[in-house]
Amino acid sequence: MNDEQSGYSCLNRFDMVDATGEAEKFIAFLDRVEALPEVIARRHRSYERLALQSGMFVAEIGCGTGTATRELAALVHPGGHVYGFDISGQFITLARARAFAASAKVEFQVADAATLPLADGCLDAYRAERVYMHLKRPETALSEAFRVLRPGGRLLVMDQDWDSLLFDGDLYATRLVTRAFADSMVNGMIARRMRGLLLDAGFKDVTVVSEAVTHSDGQAYGWMAETVGKAAMASTLDPAIVEAWIADQRRRIEDDRYFFSSTHLVTSGRRP
Repeated sequence: MNDEQSGYSCLNRFDMVDATGEAEKFIAFLDRVEALPEVIARRHRSYERLALQSGMFVAEIGCGTGTATRELAALVHPGGHVYGFDISGQFITLARARAFAASAKVEFQVADAATLPLADGCLDAYRAERVYMHLKRPETALSEAFRVLRPGGRLLVMDQDWDSLLFDGDLYATRLVTRAFADSMVNGMIARRMRGLLLDAGFKDVTVVSEAVTHSDGQAYGWMAETVGKAAMASTLDPAIVEAWIADQRRRIEDDRYFFSSTHLVTSGRRP
């Protein structure tokens, strides 16, 4: 198993990165994923959906190491201001260092999505990518988003619906393993609920766009099967079932029979 195929453990614990004592694993994962061409393209499409312009005030929730926050800063310059918030102090420290190196004018702070250190109605746009799946209180976070957005301000939230994760393989075992992975997340199926949650929070013009990704290059994306398998091994499933599934996925990688697909749901709305 080479570095490109090895999986990541604890990726269902982005809600407690610092407490795991393994922040470097999360950072390595973010650096890898955020450099993928399809992830870059999805990120840039999200900026277009927010209709960002110079002079806007924007918040990136769950900013991680600041990749999107730095890009947002370039889009709202001159005159704009971008906040990057994350509950991980180690992420924020690295985000500040990377922003300084890139000369990006952004402000990073440690903050919970449910209690943002912002005044009422101060934002033109609010963005959260792969964040709400890690929140225990999504309704509270959306109420907070409504509070900090000005009338007419836009919100965009995107998450994977992990219950729609697909792998080619034994159907029975694959269903068990992928469901165990989805259930290991704090809120693994939040994406499908987001439209209703935004409407309940008071947002208008709520739309949902589905973006599916498919991959058959096991040498480049085999780590996804390894990651899912590691999470399933920590579940209540029979370890023998999971071990056999992982072994089958490894054979598929070697035989060029690997395939997986996941679906992102991009939900956006406007504060009236």
